[in-house]
Amino acid sequence: MKKLLLLFISFSLLSCSNIRKLSDQSKIIECPRVFFSSESNIYIDGPKDNLDIENINYKASLNNSGFVEDCISNNNFNYYNLDLLILIELISKEIKNINIPIFVLLYDSKGKLIDKKYFQYRDEFIHTNQKSEYKTIEKIINLNIAHDAYIKIDSFIIGFARIR
Repeated sequence: MKKLLLLFISFSLLSCSNIRKLSDQSKIIECPRVFFSSESNIYIDGPKDNLDIENINYKASLNNSGFVEDCISNNNFNYYNLDLLILIELISKEIKNINIPIFVLLYDSKGKLIDKKYFQYRDEFIHTNQKSEYKTIEKIINLNIAHDAYIKIDSFIIGFARIR
């Protein structure tokens, strides 16, 4: 039953995501270059008041990215469908919920910051292997980024947002 529900949800999401392609006024545009922030490419979760090595729940790191399909523009918006590969190292065996904040900075060809986009990745994990102290999981996260069509985006910088 769960497989059927997942299949239906996946089909619904894929169907909805391609609606923007049906317009006759849409055109393929050049996708921006993608960079990872050197200062914010690792995210460590633990208690906010005491983040010692013994208290770390998980560590996430940015690994790779790629555009899923062509970047598209219509009269009003440019659409960028970007997959992001994140490696998540589960350190605490008690951790069940993952909550990772991600930012995307949009720049023009002159290096001027145009916009900031924020995303939240949430997931639930259950430890199955009690022998291993650490478990690394690869997760592909899809970021659907839309921006005004009248401004050309030259590059993205992606990183983990810090929650204070």
